[in-house]
Amino acid sequence: YIKGNECYYQVVKEFDCLDENNNIDRKKLGNIVFNDSAAKKKLENIVHPYVVKCLKQGIEKSKEKLIFLDIPLLYEAHLEYLCDKIIVVYVDKQLQIERLKERNKISFEQAEFLVGKQMSIEDKKNKADYVIDNRVYFEELFKNIESVLEVIKSENLFK
Repeated sequence: YIKGNECYYQVVKEFDCLDENNNIDRKKLGNIVFNDSAAKKKLENIVHPYVVKCLKQGIEKSKEKLIFLDIPLLYEAHLEYLCDKIIVVYVDKQLQIERLKERNKISFEQAEFLVGKQMSIEDKKNKADYVIDNRVYFEELFKNIESVLEVIKSENLFK
């Protein structure tokens, strides 16, 4: 949604979602698409191809053996094919709602509605190759991340 790129112009052309500085107002856009399935599909048809193109370019340019893609709607957008392994960073639904509420400064009801629009975190967890529990203290989270990385490195995917 960065002003000046092709995706920005397509979104602005289709949706009345600009703020006073001509930036895309994500809350305004969200209110449009989360209440209209046709508008949501139209937005996905603009954004998803652009995101996939950018991801593929980044992967191709990378010299690293291990690349992480942060794709919140990986399963919903059917982008699993971009990944050799999938890690889900897990929190239970209640904590997911609370964290979204705090991060986006929205009501509990709004956060619950938005979480309800996604595949359930339990389903994502069940589909994942690895799960990192993000309900723990930072030190334990860090150990969990290190543990998963060690397993991935030991699988010899980097030949």
